[in-house]
Amino acid sequence: MKLFHLTCDTIRKLMSQIEELKRSPDKNRSRIAELRALAGLHVLALKKINRLEKARLKAARENTHAAKQRVDTFHLTLQNLLYEIVHVRREINRCLEFRSQDEDISLVSEEEFYRDAPEEISQPSSTREDEHRRHLARLDWELEQRRRLAADCRQLDTDKRRISQRIGQQRKRLSDLAPQLAAVLQSTQPLQEELSLPLDQRRQQHRLAALLPRPLYLLYVQTTAYAEACDSSISATICGSEEEAVTLKMADQRESGDESESDQEAEDEARRKKRHRKSARDEEAARLRKLLHKHPLLVVVEIVCKDLGRLVLEFVHLTQLGIVTVSVGIQDCAVTGALLSAESLLDYLEPGDAGSDSPSAATAHQLRRAGLSPLGQYITAGQLGKPYLWAQRLAGLEFIAGTQDPPAPAAESVAALHVEATMKQIRARLEARVALQGQLDAIGAGKLPLPDPVSAQLPAARESRLVSWLSISPETYRASGVLCAAELDDCCACFLAKLEHPAGLQLSCYVALSPQHPRVPPLVGLKLATKRGASSPRAASSSALRALECELNVSVPSRLVGGSRAAVLPAVLATAATALDVLQRTADGGGEPTHHRLTLRPHRGRDRVPPLRYDPALHMFTHGTG
Repeated sequence: MKLFHLTCDTIRKLMSQIEELKRSPDKNRSRIAELRALAGLHVLALKKINRLEKARLKAARENTHAAKQRVDTFHLTLQNLLYEIVHVRREINRCLEFRSQDEDISLVSEEEFYRDAPEEISQPSSTREDEHRRHLARLDWELEQRRRLAADCRQLDTDKRRISQRIGQQRKRLSDLAPQLAAVLQSTQPLQEELSLPLDQRRQQHRLAALLPRPLYLLYVQTTAYAEACDSSISATICGSEEEAVTLKMADQRESGDESESDQEAEDEARRKKRHRKSARDEEAARLRKLLHKHPLLVVVEIVCKDLGRLVLEFVHLTQLGIVTVSVGIQDCAVTGALLSAESLLDYLEPGDAGSDSPSAATAHQLRRAGLSPLGQYITAGQLGKPYLWAQRLAGLEFIAGTQDPPAPAAESVAALHVEATMKQIRARLEARVALQGQLDAIGAGKLPLPDPVSAQLPAARESRLVSWLSISPETYRASGVLCAAELDDCCACFLAKLEHPAGLQLSCYVALSPQHPRVPPLVGLKLATKRGASSPRAASSSALRALECELNVSVPSRLVGGSRAAVLPAVLATAATALDVLQRTADGGGEPTHHRLTLRPHRGRDRVPPLRYDPALHMFTHGTG
């Protein structure tokens, strides 16, 4: 580059000298020619320098291109190496993360492997120290075992197909035999009727029992077992539609087995409701039918009471509420009356159990959620039977008072524990009501039906007589103002008996009969007056009436035991009539005592209480000791 610049400067100087010499060309002609020749040489040198520069530039470019090729080659090699490194790392990670299928195989333990596997597979000499070879050997043993099991499975499948074929042939033979057996059973009907062997009916009952809900099934089984073992006058029968019961059971199985289908059906039902709008009354009726749905099968228990008729109990299971209701019927009973009404005959069989509401606290919440009235309204309207607490126990159901939890599943132990006592209570209730209704009919006719053991404890003759016997309401009883009116329950049947002495003294007896009569004695309140309506005689003080009430409410029932207990009502009225005779005679000043009116003392104590208790052993009236 310096030579190029130096040559250019030399040429430039020569040109400047030639230009100066041309100002006097004549003198400097030779010099100008010489400078021209010298300038031409320098131009040739300049061309030479240019050619060298081009050659060098080409060589530099070639060297640069070769260097770039080498760099590209090195870069490509670097990229290949980096890719190989990434690939190798990926393969390493894949190898590290590799999970063989044999890891999911549950192999036998090493102890069992070395104990059971043959030596050609286990090779203990080489596998005990080498974990990999030990694992391969265990896999070989597992494969061998599975091959054996596969062969056993194929053999069992062959045996299964052979047995299934044999079962199919036997079923076909049995199906062909069924019409013949039916014809044979049909031909034995006259023999069954002659020997009193209801085999067909029993088979039908067993078939229906399989379709019963568990509470009714336990009730049927326990009642039937008790009837067969202890009381042949009790019978249990399953009635209802078998076809509907089968349909209901299949529907329950479908609902429990396929929730997705039920969701689809719910959506379809919602769409149908949108298309077909129902009135509010129709929707309420639909909710009522759904919530008070009765199982199509019911259990009918028949209790035969000798000379009293038959008591028919129909037990129905409400599937949604989970309780059992009872409908009562009386057949072939010669006695009729209000006390023998089927609707109230078994009310208060246990204290407080009127059957007017559900024993389950959850029922009220279910009805309220559905926008329905309380259950008692439907019971009163006759749409349902009564859900007595003893009926739930017969069905194996137990409810905890005050809880909203659904009832526990029906338990067989609960039903077995209560069936005997409940049947005896029901029979005793019917016998007591028949006896009481007969007594009320006789008392209404002015007679006191006293059995001989009770008559022996009273005087042979009475001057006072029963002049009226009226049925009154509990409100009238309370309004009478008698001392025991505060103890009256609304469930009691109230009556007003008026006793009159020939001398004009009248005794009004307000009698309240408990539903559990005669186990619970009558509640008697007294009012004393004269025939003209004036106040009581001076001898018949309030203390005497209180003493007489104590005698009628406490002493008389306590003295009646056994069979005489059923006659507690006429005994109370007869004792009141006898006491009225005593009150009249003591009010008259004593009078002449007769052989059945003897008294040791006409009065006792500061209150001047007359003797009101008759002692049949002494044939006289005493004050008694309690």
